[in-house]
This record gives sequence, C-alpha cells and structure tokens, in this order.
Amino acid sequence: MAEHCGRFIAGTVLRVDAEARTVTLATGEEVGYDVLVLALGATAFSALPHALMFGEHPRVLNGVLADLEQGWSRSVAFVVPRGCSWPLPLYELALMTARDVWAMNMDRVAMHLVTGELEPLGIFGAEASAVVADLLDAARITVHGATV
Repeated sequence: MAEHCGRFIAGTVLRVDAEARTVTLATGEEVGYDVLVLALGATAFSALPHALMFGEHPRVLNGVLADLEQGWSRSVAFVVPRGCSWPLPLYELALMTARDVWAMNMDRVAMHLVTGELEPLGIFGAEASAVVADLLDAARITVHGATV
C-alpha cells in the first residue's frame, strides 16, 4: 500500500459516507479517503473439533493421507460447508483421495461425502448428477445427501 501512497487499515467498518469521503471504524476513528478499497472477509474456523480447513494450509491433505496409510485414521469425510455455492472442488478432492487410498491398498478405510444437496452436484442437473453419483459409487465414497 505504501508503494501507492495508500494506507492499510485492518478494522471493522461501521459506516461509509461517500459524499464526505470518510469511513467510520468500530473504534470511533473517522478516516478520510480519496479512493476506498474494502477487502471484506472473515476468518475461517472449523465448525467441527476434528475438521481440517484447507484454505490456509493446502498441504494438510498429505497428513490425512499419511494417517490413513499408517492406520491412525480409518475414515475420512469431505463436508460441503453450509452455504457453499460451488462444491465441485471438494468432490474432486474426495475422488482424488479415494484414488490414492485404494492405490495404497487401504481397503478398510471408510470414505464419506456430506452435502446439503439432495443429489451429488445437483446444481449441474439430473444427468450430470447421475454421472457424479456413479463416479462416487465406483470410488467407494458414501454420499450423505440433504445433510448439513
């Protein structure tokens, strides 16, 4: 930001007054601006005590695979978060994990995919959903639909 003569302020915005070109922060501070860029977001946290989040640590899946291979874990569930509008990457991750698990001859591993959708990837229509359901079945992934 400094390179562009700007300021980065991490804080909670209470109000933006576009006419006055000011932002009021939760601290009560009022900050003037010429150009305002708001980077809205939240800190992700796991809703389940033993869940892993892939956002900050994408290599965490290596640990999951190692735990499965060494017998420390005997099951894995891929859970589509409530409100997720694009679950395709999680389905792909589940299928790739299944491929690796079965390639290592870990036949006692239970694999699950939990989704609020009525059918797997139902957002793509009935025909695509049926194909995905067949892929998940062939990969021995149990689907728990309409579940949040």
